[in-house]
Amino acid sequence: MALNRKGIIGLPIKLTVSFLIISLMVPPMVMAVENIQQDIDRREMSSAAEHLADWIDRTGTKGSGYSTHMDLSIPSGGYLMIGGNEGYVIRIFVGDNQVDRVILDSPVLGNDTVLYGDVILEMKGFDYGVEVREI
Repeated sequence: MALNRKGIIGLPIKLTVSFLIISLMVPPMVMAVENIQQDIDRREMSSAAEHLADWIDRTGTKGSGYSTHMDLSIPSGGYLMIGGNEGYVIRIFVGDNQVDRVILDSPVLGNDTVLYGDVILEMKGFDYGVEVREI
């Protein structure tokens, strides 16, 4: 069997070019996967915030004296902040960064409240807003 010198000499060059292409493609692929994961986390948090906003607005429209309870599951790695100076807003945090917010029709009364994990909330309607309390 005769050896082809051209094939033996060209093999290292082909391998080098192949590894160069692979090494240039790996970082963009890793960044794309990380961005997808961050987007999934943000969407899960936004979904929980929208669910809470619906309940707060529903309680606010029922009027003074109406009271209800709800179970809320907030995905790990994030939290929701309600009340305080921005009573008409649910602020959504993933890690330490605010990633989104949801506007409410009825303001949340009281100080800033941080919600994370699985919580049971009691909501009471008043003429001027909704009081949300974790129980």
